[in-house]
Amino acid sequence: MSHSISNFPFFCPRASEGEQPQACNRKAVQIVAMGVLVGCVGTYLAFRFLPSVVMAYPIGIGIPLVTGGGSYLIYHEIRSRAEKHQVAEEARKANIVAFSKKTPATPEKSYPIDSARVKELTDEMADSDAKRIFLRMVEVTQKQHITFSMLKESLSSCVDQLNQLLKARNSPPYALGIEKDKSAEWVAQLAWPQLETQPRSIFDLRSSSEIPQEKTVVIFDECSYSGKKIYAEWIDPLCRASPKVAKKLHVILVIPFMSQCAHDVLRKLGDEGIDISVITSERRIRNIQAGHENDILTGSELQLIRSFARMGKGIMPNQTLCYTDWRYPDGTSFPPEFGRGMEVPVRSMYIDDDIFYINEESNFIPPIPRIYGKTRDEEGKQIYS
Repeated sequence: MSHSISNFPFFCPRASEGEQPQACNRKAVQIVAMGVLVGCVGTYLAFRFLPSVVMAYPIGIGIPLVTGGGSYLIYHEIRSRAEKHQVAEEARKANIVAFSKKTPATPEKSYPIDSARVKELTDEMADSDAKRIFLRMVEVTQKQHITFSMLKESLSSCVDQLNQLLKARNSPPYALGIEKDKSAEWVAQLAWPQLETQPRSIFDLRSSSEIPQEKTVVIFDECSYSGKKIYAEWIDPLCRASPKVAKKLHVILVIPFMSQCAHDVLRKLGDEGIDISVITSERRIRNIQAGHENDILTGSELQLIRSFARMGKGIMPNQTLCYTDWRYPDGTSFPPEFGRGMEVPVRSMYIDDDIFYINEESNFIPPIPRIYGKTRDEEGKQIYS
């Protein structure tokens, strides 16, 4: 959390970030000098104009004590604030330097669908509408598989747009919001070398104690399937933590891939008075059946698939059939059972040896190694941060 002393304007005059502590120290010395001067003048006037020495002594001595003591307290407060500000500034700069030195880990290969396993599964199925729908769902999943090279290309384009947007707004100081060891941090690390203007500060979106002082906040992510997490876990808590700041806050989301559902949710935030800019690619992740032209299934097809006790219960309209080279979406974004044909048990996802498994004995989407929270050392070997 960045500390500010600019809310004490009389004692700490406005100055640039690097000069503010020095400006406050100069002001503190000025106040002490003023206090001494007032004390001396008061003492002189007391002895010069008061009719009685008995009255002059206590007043003449009291004025310097009061003014001197008050000046010292103010001086101490100003110096204390300046020192705290200096410590916060050093921590802020060190945080940015440390972040800039991290080289994010990247997928070592791509993870396409196992076509042989798909054929093995479908050969066991009787010819039916359900089989045809299943094959179409597999085909969509193949097409919506996002490779790392696709991410790099789209992210580069999005960062170019971000640089242009910041320039158009006169390059305001901005805060970078991340989630440590999560996708928001990982994508920000990938984008870092291309940023023309570095953030003034970096804060954790999950920490209620880290409230950015900047009026512009930039948040990166790779995919948004519904948009609900971005609002519920990032933007809404940020606005609630500092309502005064939120009124003037400009949030810039840089997300190369998103569904039409997510795009609609984030667009509505602008209609609700939140100053938000969304930078994304033209490619849309298709939802299963959410009322859009590019939906994967019709309403009747969804009902047919959902009639299968095991597979169908996990399929929801707003879900997608999109996975990537760096992660397999959770059950709210991807049907938990999809990957086993018509008679699949509920998928269980657990971590073992840095691999996310989805009951691997018969799934046709391969296990995907963990990427978040890893960096590369000087020799290029992936290590945990």
